[in-house]
Amino acid sequence: MNFSQRYSTLGLNSSQIPPSSAPLEYDFVVEPECSRIIRYVVYGVLFIFAICGNFTVCLIPFRHRRMRTCTYSLITNLAVSDLGTMLCLPSILIAMEWKGGEWTMGPVMCKLVNPSLTMFYLVTTNTLVAIAVHRFVVVVFPFKSKLGKSKIALVILLTWLTAFFCVLPSFGARELQAIGVRNNETIYRCVESFPGRTVEEQIYYQNMYTIFQYIINIFLPVVIIVILYVVIAYKLRQMSIALGCGPVPKERRESQGSVTYYSVRSSRKQSIDQTTLRKRNELEKKFLRMLAVVVIVFVVCYVPYTTFFLVVENYQEALQWRYLKILYYYIYLLMWFPNALNPLCYGALDEHYAAIIKSLCCCAIKNTGTRYFRSGNLAANSIPANSNHHGNLFSRSNNSMPSVIDKTRSQTASHSSRDEGRRGSKTCCC
Repeated sequence: MNFSQRYSTLGLNSSQIPPSSAPLEYDFVVEPECSRIIRYVVYGVLFIFAICGNFTVCLIPFRHRRMRTCTYSLITNLAVSDLGTMLCLPSILIAMEWKGGEWTMGPVMCKLVNPSLTMFYLVTTNTLVAIAVHRFVVVVFPFKSKLGKSKIALVILLTWLTAFFCVLPSFGARELQAIGVRNNETIYRCVESFPGRTVEEQIYYQNMYTIFQYIINIFLPVVIIVILYVVIAYKLRQMSIALGCGPVPKERRESQGSVTYYSVRSSRKQSIDQTTLRKRNELEKKFLRMLAVVVIVFVVCYVPYTTFFLVVENYQEALQWRYLKILYYYIYLLMWFPNALNPLCYGALDEHYAAIIKSLCCCAIKNTGTRYFRSGNLAANSIPANSNHHGNLFSRSNNSMPSVIDKTRSQTASHSSRDEGRRGSKTCCC
């Protein structure tokens, strides 16, 4: 989102008004050093969780075909946008925090970093809207044909093209502005300069673009998502009420009169169909719950950041508050939480993701255990034959034969271990 240069004392490194506007100085409270260290530690934890979690989510569809449906493909697209967002974090922290607004990464990165960050968040909101629309179609129109791979790819491409064209003015307006000289080297700041004959006209275009981004990135997506999810929840509730009235029990039907073979057969078929629909309805509720949590996390964490700009832009008395700079730092930190929390929501609230992640963990533990036992066998083989430890372990004489019961038990155990191995090979993806 856009923010004027006259507020650059907050430490922001986002969109700014033309260089001709002189910045004003405000007496803000300096952030304590312990608070700054805590924020950096949280940034590091969020970065690690977001990169590892979203990379795993992106990798899952390539290993499991059942995760290549439309909704799961859109969730993968959401993970890709979260990855792109987190990759912008180091550059932004270097410019905003450690360099104090000084830009040292050249004109190309100046045109790419902040607009790309806005574009990734637009992709996130567009993807959330696309997921809501798709679930609405699936629930309200269950007999409509499924989307093919080409249509799914087209939907994903539209989310990126829409975000790119919305951020295109910001890509073009970014430029370096010289703010001073230090050690015979010019110091630059990355600003956003909109065209205009006067400063007031440039500020007007800047404010219009800020409002446009807020409407496209926050207001319209949230309204559309809320309306669609309310309709979906209402439809699922109606289906639950309808499926709750199951078929008449067989004993009651027999007590009321003779029942023909065909009526019993049709009632069984109807019972099976209702059971299938009931399971599908429950799965749809769980999936909707997971998507609702993802949307709530995004709104709670991202809306305060975007609203902050509009409030300060149109209510300049807020700049008189001395703790505004510290408030901005933590609102900005809150904005990065959804990128790390989304993969946790997928694994905790969706059965398919939970099963796949569990299988991945089982494979890692299994491989680790195999290496451990192999090293243990090598160690056991290296024990001398005449040692007491060896004699305690193998106290039975080599000439003694096991009994028939022991042999049967050993065969049964071998068969059961073989069956468990087969079942494990099915669940394990290694």
